[in-house]
Amino acid sequence: MNVDMSRIRASKTTVRAFDGSKRVVNGEIDLLIDVGPCSFSVPFQILEIPNAFSLLLGRPWIHAAGAVPSSLHQKLKFFAEG
Repeated sequence: MNVDMSRIRASKTTVRAFDGSKRVVNGEIDLLIDVGPCSFSVPFQILEIPNAFSLLLGRPWIHAAGAVPSSLHQKLKFFAEG
């Protein structure tokens, strides 16, 4: 994925990582993601941490999409195009 670096905003946010340590957010960016037939503009926080994933979608996006998450099945269900 190519990202226009000028779209990254400064951030003064600190988050707690999964290991309990506090990490400074390096920046924030809004990215357009495609989920099925729908596109969503989602704000992402940029962190420099070792991880086993590329991104995490949090509650604000899930609520905005009207999605129902299943952590057991690692899937989302939501209505698209009626």
